[in-house]
Amino acid sequence: MKLSLFCVFLCAVSSAVGCGLIGFRRIIEIDGCNSVSIDINACKGCCQSTSYSSDLQTIARSKGKHNIISKSSCCVIHSMMELTFAIRCGGENVTKKIFTATECRCGLCEVD
Repeated sequence: MKLSLFCVFLCAVSSAVGCGLIGFRRIIEIDGCNSVSIDINACKGCCQSTSYSSDLQTIARSKGKHNIISKSSCCVIHSMMELTFAIRCGGENVTKKIFTATECRCGLCEVD
């Protein structure tokens, strides 16, 4: 009985999925200006992925090159807002804008 409960606990921990906001400090450096640090949000976490064997037709059509199908999602920014900040440039304060995440979710993995 103890082994069964341990397995349930282990499976629950290992399959944990979660994606959420984390705060971090970004250093803004602009030529001719003092650097400034801004606290903004990013998205970080684990999302679900699966991998399974291809059906026989797919394997045959691909001549054995596509034996495994993998599907996954990534922790991505779902919505964001614009933050305004001041930075000192050439003896005067200049207003600039930067985006910060406001909501995260598991979604399509994209490459920038």
